[in-house]
Amino acid sequence: MSDRQRHADQIKRRARLAVQGGRTEKAGALLTELCQCEPRDAEAWFLLGAVHGEAGRLPEAVECAQRAVALRPDWPEAHYNLGQAYMHQQRYEDAANSYREALRWRPDYAEAGNHLGYALLQYDRPAEAADGLQRVLNQHPNFAEAHSNLGAALLDIGRIDEAIDRFQMALRIRPDCPGTRNHLARALILQGRPEAALEVCDETLRNDPANPEAPITKAGALDRLRRYREACGLLWPLRESRTPRASAAVNFARLAHHVDRVDEAADWLEGLLRSAALAPQDRGSLHFALGRLYDRRREFDRAFLHYRSGNECKQASQAPMEPDRWRRKVDAIIAAFGTDALAGRPRTAERSPVPVFIVGMPRSGTSLVEQILASHPAVFGAGERTEIGDLAERLPRSVRPERPYPECIAHLDTKRLREFARDHLARLRRLAPDAQRITDKMPGNFFLLGLIRLLFPGARIIHCVRDPRDTCLSCYFQQFVGAHAYAYDLEHLGIYYSQYRRLMAHWRRVLDPPMLELRYEALVERPEEWSRALVDFCGLPWDERCLRFYESKRVVATSSYDQVRHPIYRGSLGRWRHYERHLAPLLRALGPQGPEAAPADPRQEDPGVSPPTSGTPRGAEAEEAP
Repeated sequence: MSDRQRHADQIKRRARLAVQGGRTEKAGALLTELCQCEPRDAEAWFLLGAVHGEAGRLPEAVECAQRAVALRPDWPEAHYNLGQAYMHQQRYEDAANSYREALRWRPDYAEAGNHLGYALLQYDRPAEAADGLQRVLNQHPNFAEAHSNLGAALLDIGRIDEAIDRFQMALRIRPDCPGTRNHLARALILQGRPEAALEVCDETLRNDPANPEAPITKAGALDRLRRYREACGLLWPLRESRTPRASAAVNFARLAHHVDRVDEAADWLEGLLRSAALAPQDRGSLHFALGRLYDRRREFDRAFLHYRSGNECKQASQAPMEPDRWRRKVDAIIAAFGTDALAGRPRTAERSPVPVFIVGMPRSGTSLVEQILASHPAVFGAGERTEIGDLAERLPRSVRPERPYPECIAHLDTKRLREFARDHLARLRRLAPDAQRITDKMPGNFFLLGLIRLLFPGARIIHCVRDPRDTCLSCYFQQFVGAHAYAYDLEHLGIYYSQYRRLMAHWRRVLDPPMLELRYEALVERPEEWSRALVDFCGLPWDERCLRFYESKRVVATSSYDQVRHPIYRGSLGRWRHYERHLAPLLRALGPQGPEAAPADPRQEDPGVSPPTSGTPRGAEAEEAP
C-alpha cells in the first residue's frame, strides 16, 4: 500500500470516528478535502455522500453518491446509498432504479429489496411492490419491515385480510416496527372494525404521544363511527404542525361538511397546495379533496380543474396504459365462455343459496344495494371479497400453467370445481355462520361471472347499472385505492365502460339462470318497490329494516361508506350535466350508444325492467333502455 493510500485511509477512519461521535461537520470537512485531493476515491465520495445525507444536505448527498457509483458501478452499497438520497428527495422512481441496480449486483441484498418495495409503493406500483417484497421474504422470512411494507402493498391492492396478517407478523417479529401499528389501524378500518382500529391508535399514542400519523388514522376510525366533531378536533391542531401533513388536511376536508367547516377545509388544502415540498401522491390527494369540496359548493368548473389535476397526478405515477388490452381481455372471456363452450363445461352441483354476488362498474350503486340487503336480519354483507379473483389468478397453476385464465377453464374438471366451490363456501361460512345469505359486492367480478356460474350454478347475481355518464364521471372523481388505472383518463374510462357493456351483453345471452339487473336511477326513484324486488330475488321475506338501511350500525369499508349512511337522495342523478362542457373525450369514447344506455328520465322504463314478483331468480334486460 502506498503512503498516499495509507493517508487516505487514515482520513477516512478519522471521519468515521467523527460521525460516531456526532461531529458530522468535522467529518464533512475531512472528507471534502480528501475528495478534492483524491477525486477517484469512490469510498471517499461514498462516505461524504452519507455525511451530507445525515446533515440533510440532500442535493450534495445525491451528487456524491452519483460520483461513487460512476467510479465503482459494481458496488451495490453505493447504489443503495444513492437510492436513499433520492428517497429523501421524494424522487421515488429514481430511488427505485438505484435499488434495482444494487440488487443486480447483489441479489440477496434484503435492505435494497425492502426499500425498492417501499419506493414502488410511493409512486403507485403496489402489485410490483408486493411481488418484490415477497421475494425478499422468501429469502429473509424474519425481516419485519418487509412484512410491514408487503402489508401496505396488499392493502393498496385491496387484499385487506392478507395485509392484516402481514402487519401482525411484523409486530410479532419486532413490536416497535416503524409505522406498522398505523398501517394495521388503517387496515382494520377498511375491514369494517373501527373500534379495533381505535384501540391500536390509542396504544400507539400511549407509547408515543408525538406520533404524527396516529391522530390522523384515529380520526378516520372516528369518522366511520360517525363521531365527526371528535375527529375534527384531532385533525385541526395538526394544521400548525411544523411538518404539514396532506393526509390530515384531506381527512379534515372529508369530515368538514358534517360540522359546517367547509371553508376552513378549503383554505387549509389550498394553502398546502402552494407548498413546493409535496410528494406527487400528496398533491394528487389535495386536488381530489378540493374537487369534492368545490363540487359540494356547486362551483363545478373549479371542482373539475382540481379533479383533472388529481387524475393527472395519479396517471403520472402509473405505468403507461394500453386501452386495447381491455378489448383483448373481453375477447378472451367471450371465447372461453361462449354458449357452446358453456354447455360443454363441467360444473358443480352446488346449489347453496348462501352466496349473492353484486357486480357492475365501480360507482354504479353496488354499495347501496349491499347495504339494503345487509339490513335484512338474514343477510350478512361481506363487502368486497377478493377470493373469486384470487382463484382466477391461481387457476392456471392448478390446472395448466401454460394456459392463462380464462383459457385454462377448458381443462377444469368437476372434481376440482367442487373443491374450489366448497372451499369458497367454507370461507363465507366462517364470516357469518348463521346467515342465510352472504353478499360479495366486488364490482369487478363482472369479468368472472362465467367462473362463478361453473362454481355456483344457482347463485344469485345482481348487476347494478347506472347512466354511463354518471358512472364514469363518478369514477373519475374518485381517488381509488388499488388497480383502477382506467379511471384517471376520460377517454380510457369511456373505452373501459364500452368493453364492460359488451361483456355484460354477452353474459345476458349465455348465463342461466339470468341475473337481476337493477338500475340505480330506478332504485332512487322507487326505493321501496326495488328494495322489495332485491329481497324477493334473494328468496327472503320482506323486512322493513331494508328501507331504513341508513340506520344500520354496519360499517361499510368502501369509498361509498358515507353515502349509505343517509336515505336515498336524487342529487346524484344526471350529475354529469354539471360537467358536460369538460366531458368531450368521455362522450366520444362511449360512442353513440353510450348516453342512451340509461335515459335522462329514469321513469322511462323498459318493460323488461319490472321487478320480479317471486323468490325464483329471474333477470331483466335493463341496460339498453330507449
